[in-house]
Amino acid sequence: MANNAQALVDRLVEYAVKNSDTQVLRYMRDKAEGVLQQSTVLVRHSGELDKAQQASLFESVKKKFPQAQDIKLERDDSLIGGVEIVFKDYRYDGSIRGRLEELKTKLVGA
Repeated sequence: MANNAQALVDRLVEYAVKNSDTQVLRYMRDKAEGVLQQSTVLVRHSGELDKAQQASLFESVKKKFPQAQDIKLERDDSLIGGVEIVFKDYRYDGSIRGRLEELKTKLVGA
């Protein structure tokens, strides 16, 4: 089945190139990028992660989101510590910055 899909994409690209249809090529690129972004888990972390920490984090994320196609690590020292995880509509904030913001909201709102 994957080979059929790849062959179809190859024919579409060949057609667009042959007819100088850059609009179709841009459309296919934009659609593909959108799908790939929706299937990527973004993990923001503070500080350096060693190989063991990365492996543990990747394993945990894969268990939580088995449908994810990719995991992107992004360093963000403004988190102070901990991680933020974003996947589709799911957002987890386990950062120190996030905890401090929660405390501030509770204290100011009290």
